[in-house]
Amino acid sequence: MRASRERRTSSAGASEFWTSAVQCVTVSVLCYCNSLRGDFVHDDTFAIVGNPDAWPGSPLARLFGNDFWGKPLTDSRSHKSYRPLCVLTFRLNACISGVEPLGFHVLNVLLHTVATLLFLCTCRVAVFTRKHPARLAALLFASHPVHCEAVAGIVGRADVLACVLYLLTFLTYVKSLAAYSADSVCLQTVRPGLLVTSLALGTCAMFAKETGVTVLGASLLSQVISPRRPCPAGGLWRVIRLKRAFLQRVGAVTVVVVALLCFRIAVMGGTLPVFTEQDNPASFSPHRLTRFLSYSNAAARHAWLLLCPSTLCYDWQADSIPRLSSFWDIRCAAPLALFTTFTLMIRRALCHPQADERQTLAMGLLFLTIPFLPASNLFFPVGFVLAERVLYMPSMGACVLVSHGLDRLGAAGPRRPVLHSLAGPALVILYASKTIRQNEVWHSRETLFRSGVQTLPHNAKAHYNYANWLKDVGRLAEAAQHYQETLRLAPNHSSALNNLGTLTNNSVRAEQFFWKALSVMPNHSRAMFNLGSLYKVQGRPMEAEHWFRQAIATSPLFPDPHSSLAAVLTEQGRPSGAEEAYREALKALPGNANIHNNYAVFLATQGDRLRAERHYRQAMFLQPSHAVAMSNLGRLYRTTGHSGEAEKWFRRSLSVKYNTDTLELLGALYYHTGRLRAARDTYQQAVQMAPENARKRLALAQVLSRQGDTKEASQQVAHAITLDPNCLECFHLQASLAIQAGHFKQALISVQEALGHAPTDKRLHAELLFSQGNCQRELHQFPQAFKSYQQAVELYPGLPSAWINMGAILHLQGDYSGAHHHYQQAIRLDPQSPLLQDNIAKLSRAMQGNTGQR
Repeated sequence: MRASRERRTSSAGASEFWTSAVQCVTVSVLCYCNSLRGDFVHDDTFAIVGNPDAWPGSPLARLFGNDFWGKPLTDSRSHKSYRPLCVLTFRLNACISGVEPLGFHVLNVLLHTVATLLFLCTCRVAVFTRKHPARLAALLFASHPVHCEAVAGIVGRADVLACVLYLLTFLTYVKSLAAYSADSVCLQTVRPGLLVTSLALGTCAMFAKETGVTVLGASLLSQVISPRRPCPAGGLWRVIRLKRAFLQRVGAVTVVVVALLCFRIAVMGGTLPVFTEQDNPASFSPHRLTRFLSYSNAAARHAWLLLCPSTLCYDWQADSIPRLSSFWDIRCAAPLALFTTFTLMIRRALCHPQADERQTLAMGLLFLTIPFLPASNLFFPVGFVLAERVLYMPSMGACVLVSHGLDRLGAAGPRRPVLHSLAGPALVILYASKTIRQNEVWHSRETLFRSGVQTLPHNAKAHYNYANWLKDVGRLAEAAQHYQETLRLAPNHSSALNNLGTLTNNSVRAEQFFWKALSVMPNHSRAMFNLGSLYKVQGRPMEAEHWFRQAIATSPLFPDPHSSLAAVLTEQGRPSGAEEAYREALKALPGNANIHNNYAVFLATQGDRLRAERHYRQAMFLQPSHAVAMSNLGRLYRTTGHSGEAEKWFRRSLSVKYNTDTLELLGALYYHTGRLRAARDTYQQAVQMAPENARKRLALAQVLSRQGDTKEASQQVAHAITLDPNCLECFHLQASLAIQAGHFKQALISVQEALGHAPTDKRLHAELLFSQGNCQRELHQFPQAFKSYQQAVELYPGLPSAWINMGAILHLQGDYSGAHHHYQQAIRLDPQSPLLQDNIAKLSRAMQGNTGQR
């Protein structure tokens, strides 16, 4: 009978657990399902898109020698964030679904769901003795808005993954104790295998994120602070032996922690990360009081975000939270209130008569404080003022304390059932609604950066990031305003100075901005690159080369200077130097698709088509949506005469990114292969997408001219000329159309208008002179026509029609010897010309008749 009752109780408990688990999974997924539509934003572009360690194809060994952002840990500019396990999951995502955001978001939500389930298990095993508060704590954790940065922001996976491993470590450690609920010192037995597994998982937690290592200390402390109960029977010797077992466990954990810390220091090269003043202004204050008060205020702000996450922002750097320098500052009330609250809770955890109360409070405080210690500035300065992502693990303690408080509040009065049934779910719903709204902020760079300006208008970095987005989308005037606002709030913001320089049309002023940025931060690689680009445009290749090399030396993983250095070397006629530059770039950035594409373009210009094709394909392997590489591969196939393959790649490029440049290439392919109808349709689409582009209207006019639609062609070319009055090809085509229509005077005017712009292309200049000669010949201006033809062949001797027409003019004028000379020049260029053969025959008959008369 008793066994049957126990089985029913066990079955009911299992059923209740699975019900709670389903509720937690449901809330976790519902809260973050709208985050799946998000793009790569903020730090994602550096840690994933711009980090070759996160891409398949780069050497796996680099992952264990570089920091989270792909820089060598020994580099003085490295942030020393060593998270190879998290980067490994990024690479796993890239292998499965490519470097596309959806797969990354899906895994983040799955990890958050797993963390919620593990937290539910932890609450039931080691925190609460009752089921309902344990479930409420897990639901609060699943829906807490402060987690948005960690879950909706892909880079926040480091915190989520570390939390999963943190909880696995803690649960395994608990299971290694056969009687965890017994006296914290007088333990009955130990399972060594589970203890070793726990230590291994704790090590993995640290490799996911540095704060993960705190779980080993939390696991030991959980034994020490658990409620004391009578020691098991066995006498004094039994107690001593069990104390010895506890001390051995302490020793084992201590050895592992010390070894991990030593390893961590070793991989950092024995140096700490170097942060700028805008990262953590208080840490740069020379006054201890300012640092103490500011750090205390930051801790209070973090605690308030856990309790009331009403104001959330992706970045709290710079002066988002002004420093405190006096005890008389009213803001000192916040850390004082936090200290008082913690003191009261610790006293209650130590002195409350009920063991369950002590256990819950102690574990809540443990989970709240221990994971937060590395971010508290207590041991070393950190690279932020306030960061929501670092609260992912400490929020476990906050959820425990809130759930416990609501449970005790319900038990304190006569309306316990009402409070118990309504307060908790209401808070979960409130949290979930805030989380869903906050996820919208993380959907794109625009929504994220605009929210930062709206939430913290006095934050210089928020204005800077929003200006960057405005610059990228072409809203340059607004971008300049926000860069200027950044400099008003932070006059020495080097990146704002650099970017403002890229927006000015005055090269002298731009150069001043770049130099000022370098004076503030001498190792600013982007300012070096922009200075080199400016000198390249100004025709100062040696100075450009110098600054590109400086940028590469400063930031070897910055891809743009590599390609620009190769380009400037190519322009200087140094292809071997350009080849070496590309090889060095690929050695530093083997997983960068853009460098593979640029190298392929270089190889194609050098005639090495096989290697060019290989690098185009490698670029597309690394980035399956690389539309430019697809288009370039199509261009390569077109030059080799493989029209079918070229068309296939042009169409594939358009399926990824529908743009006018690829449409123009596809239209040219159709035009040169005689598919004029397809060419016309393609160019018309290009003109519809870019109606202000003169070159595309000119291409459409050429197709229309070939089809015989001279009226529409004339309209298109006239429109092109209004868009670009310096378009010489437009005038040339306009003249050709006028000649076809018999309007020779109008054609002559168009050609002379084009010649008035002094064409620099010899072939085009010669063709224009040839057209001018044709018009003059039709208007019977034979001396002028001959002169135009003569000037054309002087510029470009390879125009057989010009030689033929000069011969014909001399033939008509009776200069048979001169005509024969010009016809012979034409024969060398076009021996199969029917017109030339006919003219030569006429000349021979005329010369024979002239001889007979003599």
